[in-house]
Amino acid sequence: MASGAVTIKVEGLQQLERSLVEQALKRTRGNQTRAARLLGMNREQIRYRVEKFGLRELLESKEE
Repeated sequence: MASGAVTIKVEGLQQLERSLVEQALKRTRGNQTRAARLLGMNREQIRYRVEKFGLRELLESKEE
C-alpha cells in the first residue's frame, strides 16, 4: 500500500471520529459524560477528543 493511501485512510478515520464526537455532543446538548456513554468511552476520553478536534463550543458549559 502506498503511503498516500495510508494518509487518506488516517484522515478519513479522524474525520469520522470527529463527526461521531460532534454528533454525540449535539445529541446530549454538550453533556460530556452522556456523550461519552453514547460512544462507549469515559469522560476523560471524550474530553481529550473535544480538545483534539476543537469542539469546545459544543460543550454544555465552558470550562476555564
